[in-house]
Amino acid sequence: MAKPKIRYICRECGWQSPVPLGKCPSCQAWDSFDAEEEIAVPKSSSSRLSSFSTRTSNRKAVPLSEVPPAETARIPTGIGELDRVLGGGQVPGGVTLLSGEPGVGKSTLLLQVARGAAAAGKRPLYVSGEESAAQLRLRGERLGLDLSGIFVTAECEIPRVLECASEGWDILIVDSVQTMRLPEMGGVAGSPSQIRESSSALTQLAKETGAPLWLVGHITKEGSIAGPKLLEHLVDTVLYFEGERDRPVRILRSFKNRFGPVNEVGVFEMTGTGLSEILNPSALFLAERPRGAAGSSVTPVIEGRRPLMMEIQALVSPSPLAMPRRQTLGADPSRVSLLTAVLEKKVKLKLFDRDVFVNVAGGARISEPAADLAISAAIVSSWFESPLLPDLAILGEVGLAGEVRRAGRMSERLAECARMGFTRVCGPADELEDAKKPRGLKAIGVSRVSDLFGPQSGIFLNQSAQPAPGGRTAPPRPAASPQAGKAPGQGPVPGKPAQAGQTPLPGKLPQAGQAPGPAKDPQAGRAPGPAKDTQAGQAQGPAKGPQAGQAQGPAKPQQAGLGPEPAKDPQEGQGQEPGKATRTDQTPGPAKAPKESQEQEPGKDPQTGQGQPQTGQGQEP
Repeated sequence: MAKPKIRYICRECGWQSPVPLGKCPSCQAWDSFDAEEEIAVPKSSSSRLSSFSTRTSNRKAVPLSEVPPAETARIPTGIGELDRVLGGGQVPGGVTLLSGEPGVGKSTLLLQVARGAAAAGKRPLYVSGEESAAQLRLRGERLGLDLSGIFVTAECEIPRVLECASEGWDILIVDSVQTMRLPEMGGVAGSPSQIRESSSALTQLAKETGAPLWLVGHITKEGSIAGPKLLEHLVDTVLYFEGERDRPVRILRSFKNRFGPVNEVGVFEMTGTGLSEILNPSALFLAERPRGAAGSSVTPVIEGRRPLMMEIQALVSPSPLAMPRRQTLGADPSRVSLLTAVLEKKVKLKLFDRDVFVNVAGGARISEPAADLAISAAIVSSWFESPLLPDLAILGEVGLAGEVRRAGRMSERLAECARMGFTRVCGPADELEDAKKPRGLKAIGVSRVSDLFGPQSGIFLNQSAQPAPGGRTAPPRPAASPQAGKAPGQGPVPGKPAQAGQTPLPGKLPQAGQAPGPAKDPQAGRAPGPAKDTQAGQAQGPAKGPQAGQAQGPAKPQQAGLGPEPAKDPQEGQGQEPGKATRTDQTPGPAKAPKESQEQEPGKDPQTGQGQPQTGQGQEP
C-alpha cells in the first residue's frame, strides 16, 4: 500500500505547500499551515460540480442588457433589525455567513428565523451538527417558541445533508459549517479543505434550488472567522454578531453584502425569551449618560443607512510610568494617538506625562473619522475637569494640521440630534452652514480644533473654568507655604547667624549651603581686608572688612555684624575652632586679650564672654 502524501494548506488563503512553512508566501500569515492527508480520487468518479458544469457549459454568452431579470422579491425573516442589516430581507438563493463569539446568540437568532419562516407558511430545515434534535427542542421550549413547522436533522456528512435537502425546502440553516465533512476528502471536520469543499457543495445547492442558505461560522482566538479566506469570498453576505457577555446588548453588523448596504448594524437585546430588537438604539446608548461629568461627549455617527447617537468617554490622569498609556475601547487606537498629538501641538495641551483612556459607552464601536472632534473634546474636558454642555453634540474630522474637516451626510446627523433632544451642534463651519438644520437647533461652526476651546465657542458648562486658548493649559498651582522653621514675615535676628530656611541679613556671610541674601554690599567685588576671618572652605561674603594695618579702638563696643577682634586668644581651655584661620598680617590694636576674671569688657558678648563676632558674620553695610 502506497504511503499517503501529506500536504500543508494555509488556513487563511488556501495556498498549498509540500513542506511546512512558518510564513505563507501568498498572504504573509504566520503559523497558518495545517497538515492534510492527500487522497487520490479515481479518474472515473465525477466531480461534485460536474452536473452543474455540464448544464451550464452549452450556454452562449449574451449581452448583459438582454439577460432576463431575476426574481427580486425578498423573503422577510420576521425580525425587523435583521431585515435592515440584510437590506430588506433574504434573497432567494443567497448564502449568508453568520459568525460571532461562542454564546453570543447565533443559534438563538437562527432558531427565531426558522420560527418566523414557519409562521409565514414556509418550510425551514435546520441542520444541526453541534446539537442533537432533543437539545434543539429544549432550546426552543426555553425561548417559548412555537416549534410546529420547523424541521430538524442532526447530520454532519454533506452527502446526507444534500439528500435530505433535495426534498425541497424554502430555507436551509446549517449550524455550523465547521462541523460538516465529506467522507472522500482527507482530514477531519473543520480543516481548511473540508470547510472549502463543504461550503462549495452547500452553495451549489442553494444556487440550484433558490432557497436562502444560512451558514454558522466559528471564529478563532484572534477574532477572525475560522477556515480559509475562500469561505468569505464564496458567500454573498457576511454578518458578525457582537456583544459582551456581561451586557444584554447584541449588535449585528454586516461586513459584506452583495445585495444590500455594508456596515449596516442591527441592535438586539438578549432576554429570557430570545433576542428582541431595539427600535431606538440612540436612546439605549445614551440611557446611562452621566450629566455634568467631565470627559463625556456625544456624537452622531452613521452606521449603514441610519445615524446613531453615541457617547464617548475620556479619562486623563497623571501617569507614573515612563511611557504613558493610550488605551481605547470601541475606538481606533491609532486614531486616538493621532488626536493626542494634534492636541499637544495645536492646542498646547500637555499630555506627554498623562495616561489617556477612551471608551465608547454601551459596548458600541466607532470607526468613522467624523467622531474625531468629539474624542478631542472629551479628552480636553477630562484634562481640565470641566464638563461640556449636556445638550451639545459634536462631530467633525480633525486633520494633522489642526483643521476640522467635513463629516458627510450632515442633514441626517442633525435630524437625529434634534430627535434625541439636543439643541446645540458643534462641527465644521462650512458644512453646518450648507446643511438643512431642524428648527430650534443652534449650530456652532469651527474651522480649527483650537477654536473649539476658545471663549467664543461656549461649549463648556462652567464658562469660568473654560480652558483659555494660547497654551495656558496648567491649572493654577497652590500658593507657596512659608519657609521651614520661619513664621510668615519673620526675618533673622540681627547679630546671629541665619538659620535654615531664613534669608541672611545684608552684609552677612551665609552659612555653608545657604544662598546669600538679596542685599549686596556696595563695595562687593573688592578684595576683603586682612582682618576678615572666614571658615575653611567658606566663600568670602560681600561685606567689606577692616583695612589692612588698621587697629580697632580699645573702648569701642563690638556691635553685631562687626568684624572679629585682632589677635584674640582662646580662653578657658578652649582651642581654636576647627576650620578657622588665624590672620597674621594684621597689626594688633591697643585692646588687651580678655581675662577670665574680667566681667565684661568692650568687644565681648554679654552672654558668652567671648569676642564678637562669631565666625561667618560680616560688617554691617
